[in-house]
Amino acid sequence: MMYPDHTNNDLLTEPLELLLDTQGFFAATNDELIGTLEHCGEIDFELMSYAWCELVRRGKANKIAIAERICDERDFVPIPWLAKARKSLSYLVAPPKRSYTQSVYVILRSGYATHNGYGMYVGVTSKTPEERFKEHTTPGHPRAARGLPEHGICLLKTLMYPYIKVPGSQKLHYETATHLALSLCEAKMSGDIQNDYLNWLPDFQPKLMRALDTYG
Repeated sequence: MMYPDHTNNDLLTEPLELLLDTQGFFAATNDELIGTLEHCGEIDFELMSYAWCELVRRGKANKIAIAERICDERDFVPIPWLAKARKSLSYLVAPPKRSYTQSVYVILRSGYATHNGYGMYVGVTSKTPEERFKEHTTPGHPRAARGLPEHGICLLKTLMYPYIKVPGSQKLHYETATHLALSLCEAKMSGDIQNDYLNWLPDFQPKLMRALDTYG
């Protein structure tokens, strides 16, 4: 059976960020989610993983079995914590809109024994996230992070939210806050954090601090 393709499945035609912001993605039918796994291109890694996560969350065993078959046939291994990671970013408050110079970025990486082998690397840079990703994943590059030349997969664009550009004077605070928020999804994390965050995080990101106290 072929499930909805691009001719009648909004998940394959609308921008993913818009669908996630408006909750349109989570209003999709089970067959639309399965159709996403069936028909979308391999580059739509995040879209396919969100579809997988939502089907698992709904808990319909027959639909999950179909999704598993499709993933096996397409040799696709979903990111099992992606939707939970996106939700954890709701604890962050973005800076006021300005022309900032620094970018917070999130890289999907492999090499772990759990969560289908996936984890995250969080960083901040004055370059574009794409430029920094290339540096991280180029073997022998002097600015590559440990393990990323072998295990860096791609940027996770939907997790570079609710901000990408941040003020340079607070870049390490935003990098640390993003790292800590994403850690709530229990994925493996790497990247730098400021060890003194308990001194400034309660005032800087109070909602996140409360979440860490409750769930961290």
